[in-house]
Amino acid sequence: MPTEKDPTKFYLKPATAEDKVRIPGTDRHLPEEGTWMPRNNYWTRRLRDRSVVETSPPKSAPKSPPVPAKSAPAKPKTEA
Repeated sequence: MPTEKDPTKFYLKPATAEDKVRIPGTDRHLPEEGTWMPRNNYWTRRLRDRSVVETSPPKSAPKSPPVPAKSAPAKPKTEA
């Protein structure tokens, strides 16, 4: 994961919750909470046209409680 000191990437999120900004080369949109993206012409243009904003990544995302692993069904005992 990049850090704030990485000059090749920046943390971006849509300017408003209504903005749907497509990630090039995929069929996905930039998540509302933001993500690290490459510092390239595409994202620089999105900043200039104000469809995205540069921001700091969240300090820590709230973690969901661990999901217990499903146990395998017990095999019936066979007597020999």
